[in-house]
Amino acid sequence: MKRPAKSTQMCIVLYPESQQFQIDYIKKNFSYAACLHDRDIGTDGKTKKAHYHFYLRFPSARSFSSIAKELQIPDHIENCRSRDGAIRYLIHADDSDKFQYEMKDLEFSKDMEKYVSKAFRNTEEDTEAMAILDIINSFSTPVTVPQILPLICSKGLYATFRRGATLFRDCIYFHNELVKSPAVAPDVSPIFPEV
Repeated sequence: MKRPAKSTQMCIVLYPESQQFQIDYIKKNFSYAACLHDRDIGTDGKTKKAHYHFYLRFPSARSFSSIAKELQIPDHIENCRSRDGAIRYLIHADDSDKFQYEMKDLEFSKDMEKYVSKAFRNTEEDTEAMAILDIINSFSTPVTVPQILPLICSKGLYATFRRGATLFRDCIYFHNELVKSPAVAPDVSPIFPEV
């Protein structure tokens, strides 16, 4: 796919060994998210040369050549089609065959905090939803919202519970029906009929 002339988001790789000035310049002047990849393994089994992956975001479209000129580097800058995907790639979140960097390895400008949080929110929310279901299903007797709410709050799951309150109340209902009479499970037919 051909790169557009301008974009509001770009991806770039820089090497601290020879491009520390550019790395510092980005951190001082641009909206960015970055991760130092210093533990990547090459196809030869050896550690790759340390390099930074940067995701850059601009309030209005900028040309790739103008950014390359400003950074005094060759124009090897990539267009980012997916902000969340580019940010998740910084730690190889969706590439299990690559070294898995941690969230603490991420660096970002203050204005990028909300975008970084959003990029990882879905997986966090999925994990939190499963934790809430585990709490509900940990009871061997019928349970009520007032009973489980302190547990949910103590585990920092209240925001996820609040957002999915209707769904979790349905889960509590089904749980309670199952524990009251396990031989007769409630109807859990699909919400949408099959076509």
